[in-house]
Amino acid sequence: MAMFFVAAAVLSVVAATVLFWTLATALGAPDLLGNIARGVALLFVMGVGPALPWGRATRAQLRAALLPPLIGGVAMLLVALLLGARNGWTLLAV
Repeated sequence: MAMFFVAAAVLSVVAATVLFWTLATALGAPDLLGNIARGVALLFVMGVGPALPWGRATRAQLRAALLPPLIGGVAMLLVALLLGARNGWTLLAV
């Protein structure tokens, strides 16, 4: 189940990266700088929302739902860095 959320998060980040890159080249970077923060926040909510239970979640439930994907993401980021990825967009997509 956790791998599904990791795969969904990776796919969301890759899709957002492609979308932002396309819009930045089409519209120009200054037009997008104000929207990038809102887009990243929306991606965070899209990725975290399905992992959380409805209603009030306890700290233990949050930890159990969010820690494995977080550890996996950090591990993949370290692997990408060890393999030589240095571009910020590449590291964001991982």
